[in-house]
Amino acid sequence: MARTKGKRRGAVREQDTTGFNPAGLLSLAEGSPCLDTLELARLEAAFRKWAAAAPSTRVAASRRRVLLIFLVIRHAGARLGEALSLDLSRDLTVQGGTVNLGNREKQGGSGTREVPVPPSLLSELAAGSTEGFGPAPALDPAHVRRKFYERAADCGLSPELASPNAVRRARAVELMREGAPLPLVQRLLGQASPNLAGCLVTLSDKDAKDAARHFLARESRRFTSARNTFFGKVARVREGDIQSLVILETPAGFVIRTIITNTSREKLRLGKDALCTAEVKAPFVVIVPGRVAPETSAENVLAGTVSRITRGNLSAEVILTLTDGTELCSVTTAESAARLGLSPGDPAFACFGAFHVVLERMM
Repeated sequence: MARTKGKRRGAVREQDTTGFNPAGLLSLAEGSPCLDTLELARLEAAFRKWAAAAPSTRVAASRRRVLLIFLVIRHAGARLGEALSLDLSRDLTVQGGTVNLGNREKQGGSGTREVPVPPSLLSELAAGSTEGFGPAPALDPAHVRRKFYERAADCGLSPELASPNAVRRARAVELMREGAPLPLVQRLLGQASPNLAGCLVTLSDKDAKDAARHFLARESRRFTSARNTFFGKVARVREGDIQSLVILETPAGFVIRTIITNTSREKLRLGKDALCTAEVKAPFVVIVPGRVAPETSAENVLAGTVSRITRGNLSAEVILTLTDGTELCSVTTAESAARLGLSPGDPAFACFGAFHVVLERMM
């Protein structure tokens, strides 16, 4: 896995250096093409240009309403009927960032669902609410579909791929390609069965083999003693004004403390019980011989046994093995290694600071 730029303190790891992308596994089911994210963006731009070119105030209001209907279908995965019946004064929750879609009359409102929407769409819907945009029964569904087809033609897209239902379907595929679990997509789109979303995509034999190797390799990293790497669960997060202290507990009972920026923590969605790996680079690990834990400002102090030492002219590599088999490698100068007088079998402690730990969210 590759880290963010350089050896920054509080860095996070996110990408696989093999170039394998799990989200890229999803291929469209045969005979079921749909718009991708860039094509959806082109269609949205065509709607906005059309709405901005309205010749009068009355036409502008009508086009604005159709634009909002498109945005709700495109970003919230709404059905056309749901978008047409949307009452922004009633169904928009600005503080929660959601729209309420579905049939309010069904079983006392049980047919509705709250769908989170992007902040940009939330702002536009809130503006629409102040303009008094309620349900639009006066808009004929056939009229709205024609506007979808016309905007598709404006940007060179096939009309059948830009119908309201096709745009909703493209949103489902987009979410799954971004890694959203199938049950989540089912819930957001209000589908009765995950099969309705699952049938949109397929998996080739080659992709299946690549996926199996990828996830097995990723899983193995959680249970093997990779050098300078710990697998565990977040026990606690203490948030500061700029950075957060994340405390990770390993299956062997080790406690690893790391400090990362609040932005990185939010990006990784780190919270209690999140599964992570923590890695520390060898130059940041300081070895202290002895059986009594040293007094140090380092937030992480772990006991182990020196398993081997490799000496060079200028530097030396010291390997400390912890009780669970995890190997910690420390790189120091040859002079420092000689001064410590370490030998294989000696008890020692590995010390490293919280700013030198790199976190990766596993799932």
